[in-house]
Amino acid sequence: VCAIDFHDRTTPNGAALRSSVGHVVTEIVRDDDAGTRSYLLGCEWSYGQYLFDVLLDAGAEFAVDLDGF
Repeated sequence: VCAIDFHDRTTPNGAALRSSVGHVVTEIVRDDDAGTRSYLLGCEWSYGQYLFDVLLDAGAEFAVDLDGF
């Protein structure tokens, strides 16, 4: 759902970029927490639920689940 290479050498902790995620223009910031890789995503408010659903659907095959809700 995104054309970014998320390898450590291309997106180290603190990296910020803009890309299309699920066809939605999205700001992405790598924001690791206590050694656990983490990303903050921001998009226009009206696309928020759609982007959330796209990411959950894409992660289903990898057993991605919600954390922090």
